[in-house]
Amino acid sequence: MDSALVDGARDGAPADSGPADGGPMDSGPADTGPVDSGSADPCASVSCMAHARCVAGSCVCAEGFEAAGTDCVSPTIGDPATHSEAEVCARYRASQAVSTGYYIDGATMCDPGTLTRAGRDDAVRRLSFFRWLTGLAPVSAENATNNLQAQLCSVTSAWNPAGLAAHRPDPSALCYTPEGAAGAGASNIAWGVQSGPSLIDMFIVDRGNDSTLGHRRWCLYPPLGEVGVGIHHGGSSYGGAACLKVIGTGGSVVGAPSPEIVPYPPAGFVPVALMRGIEWSLGGGGFRGPVTVVITRQSDGAPLSATSVPLTGGYGSPTVAWRLDGWSPVAGETYRVEVTDGTTTIAYEVRPLSC
Repeated sequence: MDSALVDGARDGAPADSGPADGGPMDSGPADTGPVDSGSADPCASVSCMAHARCVAGSCVCAEGFEAAGTDCVSPTIGDPATHSEAEVCARYRASQAVSTGYYIDGATMCDPGTLTRAGRDDAVRRLSFFRWLTGLAPVSAENATNNLQAQLCSVTSAWNPAGLAAHRPDPSALCYTPEGAAGAGASNIAWGVQSGPSLIDMFIVDRGNDSTLGHRRWCLYPPLGEVGVGIHHGGSSYGGAACLKVIGTGGSVVGAPSPEIVPYPPAGFVPVALMRGIEWSLGGGGFRGPVTVVITRQSDGAPLSATSVPLTGGYGSPTVAWRLDGWSPVAGETYRVEVTDGTTTIAYEVRPLSC
């Protein structure tokens, strides 16, 4: 993981048409999956609602969503602090799976290849797990335009230099397409990633983006509903690139919770493997200035050192962050976190566990 690179699109990127929930699902046809060449496609004339796909001529809700009348809605997420240890570990394990045959190579250098539905579902399942863990609604990737732009973004990113400039590829860039450029301006981008779950993990860890945590903030942006996913194996430097389209994707989630704060790691049980070696963060809270963070180990009342890290705005929700100074969380302990700007104080308890 450390050898790969990530970079995130800012709110002001050219392709940003608004916040993640800023558009309806009619920006592209429903992605109905492969067509049986030996018979008429029963989904050819079917248009499904947001967060649904056509199967055998009928619309069904995407994984993680529930049918309610004519809508596919968010299930009850619950306060993260109330999630049970067994439930957290079961969902964590399920979200790590990588499907076989999830990517099909293209015939030429600039052929983007095919990320199969199973491969795309792997990424969405992992992202939805992190969102459930933090008290947020799931996401889906059922819009063909979002997925096309993300896939074309991935091949352009794979064959050109990594970094912020990748969000605005020049028409002279290798494997450039207008659709890929649109995707690049609205996506988190990573290099050297091979599967959907590892892609999402990189964005949540967000190593190397200490001044923004932009990828994590977009992944844990409460209004996020639809995403586009693209992965390309190949490229000039890192062996592949991947794009997660998060800006202007549409698909607001009916019944989505809207918590006032979104900490990561969140309150409650958290797999300790997802907590080590990262900055901790808290989205929301309405802080008006620099914050002070106090962390107390509950088993013995010991104060643990943490240093606030200023973050640049323009990525998802306003967020504060801090790094742990010389210690790492241990499974079985409980850590009380207090974040204050002198006027507002937010406190919660994080409980690492081994899964």
